Amino acid sequence: MRKIYRLTKEEIARAPATIGVYQFLKDRKVLYIGKAVNVKARLASHLQNARLDPKEAAIVAEADRIKVIPTESEFQALLTEAKLIKDKKPKYNKIWRDDKSYLYLKITREEYPKVLLARAKDIPRAPKHLYFGPF
Repeated sequence: MRKIYRLTKEEIARAPATIGVYQFLKDRKVLYIGKAVNVKARLASHLQNARLDPKEAAIVAEADRIKVIPTESEFQALLTEAKLIKDKKPKYNKIWRDDKSYLYLKITREEYPKVLLARAKDIPRAPKHLYFGPF
């Protein structure tokens, strides 16, 4: 059975292929907030994943609009995403919505370091990565 989504390939084609934060909206209410190094590619993956993942399918089916906030860096996108999730409390962003502990920035010590978010409870006693915070 073929599903018809409000999020179309044409809408995705208009999205920038840059670093930024994106929001899926329904009637101007935020459903989901995400960040990406390439917003256009990430939105396309949401559409593709909707065929297999019920959460992705629900987000894509409900959304009637996408809002994109370009950022200068992945770090800025990470902070913007965390702040928006805390402020807007989108129903599909449960992982960062609780206020049980503050967020920390985690920078991996890999050849190509990644910037991630972590909670205090997830930081090991002898961390092998760099942590900054709380925020």
